[in-house]
Amino acid sequence: MGERRREAHALANSALPPSRFGSGFTVGESSSSIPAAPATSGPSPSPAGNRLAAVAFVASLLFGLVVAPLTLPLSFVAHRQAVDAGQGASGLAKASMVISGIYLVLGAVVMALYVYRTHIGAGR
Repeated sequence: MGERRREAHALANSALPPSRFGSGFTVGESSSSIPAAPATSGPSPSPAGNRLAAVAFVASLLFGLVVAPLTLPLSFVAHRQAVDAGQGASGLAKASMVISGIYLVLGAVVMALYVYRTHIGAGR
């Protein structure tokens, strides 16, 4: 076992330039204490997350009521994509759903009050 390790160490160091740091500090020296990454099957989740969720979230924050009818379905699609792909953006999509829903409810209340004051309440 020790001979294999020496051979692997010699092969690893033979392709490397000499160390600038002196004896004991070689570039590329392998350490047996660092575990290897486990092999995974299937697509790996993107560290950037779901772009559609980010777009829906930013649009719902910046443009509010104007784009809420568009960002609500987009956030549902983004949430489904994030859950299926195992991405971490499902929370961002949920936040976009909540913000878009709040804007839609507020818009409906404002419209109802406007209609009431101009058409129904004006006759009294």
